[in-house]
Amino acid sequence: IFIPIVRILKWKGQVTRMNELYKNNIHKNTAKQRFSPIYPFLKNMSLVLTICEGTDEYEGMDDDISWVLSEANSTVHIEVDDFYISLGWSMNTQAAEVCLGLARRCNVIRRDIMR
Repeated sequence: IFIPIVRILKWKGQVTRMNELYKNNIHKNTAKQRFSPIYPFLKNMSLVLTICEGTDEYEGMDDDISWVLSEANSTVHIEVDDFYISLGWSMNTQAAEVCLGLARRCNVIRRDIMR
């Protein structure tokens, strides 16, 4: 039930609240499950919430860009994705949101450097 709530409240501008709830309730319990088939979803959810909170560069952004471009992020088991689609948030859609958010942040940083 947490995933649809995150999705809806993110759209309503409550990203900071959702990021705190996610980090306190989900991330701390699943952070060590890097080899789980749901790890890409959890990692990308964390990134979406982090990216939506602001427009500045943040610590670990280079690592996040490497993650997004990695093969581990692009390998989605269809059964797992079908489950998340039923909750309203496909793993592929989520990964695309992360890519778009990181690209926007990179553009903002590049514009600031060029001034």
